[in-house]
Amino acid sequence: MNRDPGLICFKHCKSDIFVFSVPKSCPECNADLTTNTDITPFSIPFPFTRASQYPCSLVLRPTNGDFLRSYSNNADLHIGVTNSRGNIFSYDEHGLKEEPAKDWDECLSIQCNTTSSDVFETSWDSALNTCLQSENWVPERYNEDNYNCYTFVLSFLTSVPMCPLNQFTCDRETFWASGNCPSIR
Repeated sequence: MNRDPGLICFKHCKSDIFVFSVPKSCPECNADLTTNTDITPFSIPFPFTRASQYPCSLVLRPTNGDFLRSYSNNADLHIGVTNSRGNIFSYDEHGLKEEPAKDWDECLSIQCNTTSSDVFETSWDSALNTCLQSENWVPERYNEDNYNCYTFVLSFLTSVPMCPLNQFTCDRETFWASGNCPSIR
C-alpha cells in the first residue's frame, strides 16, 4: 500500500507552502495562483515511514492523529522503540506494551543499529525484554508530564550497551537538542 499522498511544495508571499494539490488561490494571502508563484510547485519525498520496517529504532508520531492531516506544533508526540523484528513497544497510561503496527504506519524513525550487528540486536532486544518485565513501566507510575513515553525511551537507551545515543539521554531536551541523532528516516 502506497501511503504517499503526493506532497507538493511551492513558495508564495514569502511562505513555503505544502499541499496535496496546488490550489487556485494562495492559502496564506488568497492571491490568484493561476498566473504566478515564486517557484514552480514541485513534489517532495514522503518523509514518513512504517515503524515495523525499521528494527532497533526509535519511532515518533503524534499522540493523536497523524503528521500530515492533524498535527500542529503544539500537539503532543508519542515515542516508542522497535525490537529487532520490527515489533513496536511504547509506554503510556496503559503501561509498557506492544503496539499494533497499523498505528505506526506514518511516523519518523531514528535507526540506532546503523551497522546491522547481531550483537547490537541481541543487546537491544535483551534490554527491551528487561524493561517489559520491570515494575518501572506499569500504568500506576505513568504521569503525562514527568514519567511518560520519553522517560521510558531515554531510560531504555541508557540500558543498551553500544547504543550511539546513550551519551545524549540525560533528559529529553538534551536528547533532541544534541543534533547528534542519526538521520531521521
